[in-house]
Amino acid sequence: MNRVYNLEELDFIRNQSRVMTDAKLTETFNEQFGKAVSFTAMRKLRQRLGIVKKHGRPVKKIDS
Repeated sequence: MNRVYNLEELDFIRNQSRVMTDAKLTETFNEQFGKAVSFTAMRKLRQRLGIVKKHGRPVKKIDS
């Protein structure tokens, strides 16, 4: 089933996807908007919006 997202929901995804993981974004989105969007659906929506995440794990900071 195709989901329809309103402007507020799309803006939330655009703003929060830069600071949250896809899993956390999905959880927060579902809580805030009372929806049941899956992790995969959220990831695909983010990709369709042109938001690209960095690949791999973050570089660990070494204290000198």
